[in-house]
Amino acid sequence: MKNETGKAFAARWRQIFGLTKFSEKAVRARLAALPLPDTRDFELCAFLFRELPALFPRTPGETFAKSAEAYARFCLAFWQSKNAFVPFPQDYAAFLRRALVGEIPLLDGAVCAVAELAGTPEKDGACGFNAFAFRDAETLRAATWTARSGAYEEFLSASGLAKFREFERRLGASPEFARDWAMLKALHPDYRSLGRTFVLHRDAMLERGWSRGAGTRFDTAEARFRAAFNLFCWKYYLWGMDLVADAPLLLKPSVNATPYGTQIFVPAYMSYDARRDFNHAKISELHRAKGVRRQGEAFSAQRSEARELAERARSFSAEGKARGLRGDALTDFVAGRLGRPDMDRRALRRLLRGK
Repeated sequence: MKNETGKAFAARWRQIFGLTKFSEKAVRARLAALPLPDTRDFELCAFLFRELPALFPRTPGETFAKSAEAYARFCLAFWQSKNAFVPFPQDYAAFLRRALVGEIPLLDGAVCAVAELAGTPEKDGACGFNAFAFRDAETLRAATWTARSGAYEEFLSASGLAKFREFERRLGASPEFARDWAMLKALHPDYRSLGRTFVLHRDAMLERGWSRGAGTRFDTAEARFRAAFNLFCWKYYLWGMDLVADAPLLLKPSVNATPYGTQIFVPAYMSYDARRDFNHAKISELHRAKGVRRQGEAFSAQRSEARELAERARSFSAEGKARGLRGDALTDFVAGRLGRPDMDRRALRRLLRGK
């Protein structure tokens, strides 16, 4: 914010974070309860509330103010729910911190770009067409825990869950699957060392299914096993193997919140019924958590008219102030110039405030 002091900056962001004061114990507890924890989370928050306010110059320049604002917004991202924001917000915050403490120039091109893209204050936490503040962050956090555990059942109807269970039983009873898995274990007896947290994952597929990178390799024993394991997972619709239970992890119908939207995945083994297989009320709740507005021709027309009315009202308000009008006299003047002398004055004041 223009000409904001460090003290006012800290107070404003404590309110946004829902903190009456910065308590190390409370902040650490909150961060520890979040999905996808990062060891840097606390130190970045501590810098925001303890150190950054003291760095504010007496008259902050626009570059410093935007960099500080952007830094706070990236902290807010991981404070709410990392999975719905630009990936790795801690990296952005750490980069801006280097500029704010003078390790790199504030006028560095990348610093200026990041600060301009994320640090321009907009109403209700908006950032362009996206947002740093969500309508229902708790629902997004719950969805992240769901993704980590793979417990997508709440997004499925009884019909959709039955289809998954049916294929799961079929897979577990398949002698061909059992033979193939035994063959792979013999191919690389140390296969357990390739797993992570007791699960051996296949290679991840990139967005939209495009395969990029170095490609499939066969130059080492581990690479050959990886190549064969990826083929094995494709053959049986797996995302990996449970190394503790020595059991397949069948791909589930799933719903995930991503930085770019809500992703619904339907496995190819499933005969999809658009009306019956998913819990659409639960999916809508997750999708609306970011604060998406109702759309359609009627809603778009109404919003366009409202924006035009607000712009005219602000223009007439500036004209009235130039004439020395204040208070009720000003709102009466604006209402008259709008051609709506009977307009509710509270609604007019909200319009002028941009709400």
